[in-house]
Amino acid sequence: MDIRTDTLKKLQKLTGTWVGKASGYIRSADRNTVAEKLTFEIISRPTVIKYVQKSLKQGNVPTDTECGYLYIQEDGTLHINNAGFSGRVEVLTGRIFLRNNKYAIELASVQHQNDDRIIRTKREILFDNDKLTYKVFIQTRTRDLYQVKEAVLYRD
Repeated sequence: MDIRTDTLKKLQKLTGTWVGKASGYIRSADRNTVAEKLTFEIISRPTVIKYVQKSLKQGNVPTDTECGYLYIQEDGTLHINNAGFSGRVEVLTGRIFLRNNKYAIELASVQHQNDDRIIRTKREILFDNDKLTYKVFIQTRTRDLYQVKEAVLYRD
């Protein structure tokens, strides 16, 4: 089995819809909690997975939406291109690996546009068959890397 096929086999556990809660500084200077929905879909074997993430406040009103594509490179590296609700565009790279019998993905930004405040971003995702958690970190011109969001989601 080649490394891309092996990586896709691990990532297949992400496919489907995940729902739960996210908390952090989501489109606000104040900490808040919102409903979160995250969907992954394989659109091209063995290399491309599409995802859509939505943060919703009461009444299912979107407070944030992000859409992107996860590409599996020949060496198994993950490459993600995404665009957010605000117009921010980001490219991240990383790997998937096992941590405490769960799959973990760690991603770091290599490029971002349309948000002059951001210097770098980082994402950490941990998942198994039924539960997915993720954290988003940013570094700005005035603040070192800090966590802005954490979500705990369950398979829908």
